[in-house]
Amino acid sequence: MLSNNPSTTFLQYLDNIKKISIELTAYITDTIEVVSIKKCKELNTCEIVAGNIYFVGSGILRAYLPASDTTEETTTRIMTSGDFVFVSSTKEINSELFQYIETVSDCIVIKISMEKRERMISEFPELNFHYRKIAQLYADEIALKEYVLRQKTATRRVELFRKHFGELEQLVPIKYLASLINVHRCTFTEIKNKHYRKSGGGG
Repeated sequence: MLSNNPSTTFLQYLDNIKKISIELTAYITDTIEVVSIKKCKELNTCEIVAGNIYFVGSGILRAYLPASDTTEETTTRIMTSGDFVFVSSTKEINSELFQYIETVSDCIVIKISMEKRERMISEFPELNFHYRKIAQLYADEIALKEYVLRQKTATRRVELFRKHFGELEQLVPIKYLASLINVHRCTFTEIKNKHYRKSGGGG
């Protein structure tokens, strides 16, 4: 079970991947940087250096592609307590595919700068294992989301989303969840309510 303290939550997360030493625990506790970010702030632009990694202690964030002349704004990822947030290093890499990262609620995050990450790995090489595992878990999450999006019908996409990410329904506005799996918000709600009635939850 995750703690309400962001630093403790972060240490628990690492420890669950692989037991960390007392020395590493003490180092992280002494050097960790906890940042509070208000709702509706963009991590890419609100005085936060791109290239950082953030661990979500509490709150909700989302990554999104802004609207264009031909497309609507699209939510691409939802991040909650216990998730990592990776901030793109520059908008100029590909401005059309640049994903903004926005806080959906007030958030408390652990900030890990590129410099601090390199210093930590230099002093504690065992952290390489943890970072590789974190990268693998992130890749697995992306692969699962892509599998959901490949489903041809909105009903199937909503069903799979609720099966694998159902806990987000109680935390995140429907408009972001619907955008995430490419269905209209009314369709998402209609399918959700239909399943609720089938399960005996409605009159």
